[in-house]
This record gives sequence, C-alpha cells and structure tokens, in this order.
Amino acid sequence: MEKHNLVYTFIIIISCLSLYLCGRAVIRFFGKRKGLKVRRQEILSNFLLFMSLALSTLILIVLWGFNMKSIWLFITSFIGLFGIALFASWSLLSNIVSAFILFFTVPFHIGDTIEIRDNEALLVGLIEDLTLFYIFLRAEGNKIVIIPNNVALQKIIIRHSRKKSS
Repeated sequence: MEKHNLVYTFIIIISCLSLYLCGRAVIRFFGKRKGLKVRRQEILSNFLLFMSLALSTLILIVLWGFNMKSIWLFITSFIGLFGIALFASWSLLSNIVSAFILFFTVPFHIGDTIEIRDNEALLVGLIEDLTLFYIFLRAEGNKIVIIPNNVALQKIIIRHSRKKSS
C-alpha cells in the first residue's frame, strides 16, 4: 500500500505543477489579450500557485491518512483566531479589501495625477506607488503623502492625467 501512496503522491505533485503552469499560461494569454499589466498577471499567477499548493497539500494530507478530526480542529481554530484578529484590526482589513477593489477596477495607475477632495482639504499629487495598504502620492514640494486605500473608495478623486499604457 505504501508503494501506491508514493505513486499517488507523485501524481498529485505533477498535477499541482501542471495546474499552475496551465493556469499561468491562461492568465498570460488573456492578460495580453485584455491589456492586463504584467504586474497584475504576476499577482494572479502567485494567487493561483498558492491555491494549487493548498489544494494539493489538503489532498496529500488525506492520502497519507492523517487524523481528519485533528486537522479540522486545527483549521477551524486557526480560522477563528484569524477572524478575531481581522475583526480587531478592521482598518487593515478595510484597506486590503479596498486594494483588491482598486486592483480589479483600475480607476488610476502609477504615474497618474489625481486630486483628492475631503470637505475643505484638497490634495493634488502624482501616484508613485499602489500597495496592499496605501497609495503613495508625490505632492507639492516633492513631499510623499501616504493615503490608506479605503480613502480612495470613500473620497471624491479627480484624475487629471492618465499615464500612457505600455
């Protein structure tokens, strides 16, 4: 029986690798076709890699005969603790979700000049970087202004210029 497990393990690992490589090729094909930036294609490829590794790990755990009750207890405990931690840091979760929304809707790019209006305050700057938590703007006087991603979804933003896509 152990010889069969070794063969099945090899098949699962090859399947995981094949799933990742085929998925990455599909992402690149449709990315080029739809004009998706290379950085976004890489992020989607990394997400696909993570998901295929997680799936193959779960299948291997079942194949190797680990005690499923213990594994499910660990997974549910981890999810519970993770949920409590996210609830405790709601602002961080809000910024991460906002980053994903901005990632897929693409209202502005690095190199665009934007204006953010907040009641009486006005901020104009060039987008230097977009990260998982923040937007970095270069404002007047060569100052870097760091804005949380959730602000970009809550405030009025005017895009003055669009960087040419390459």
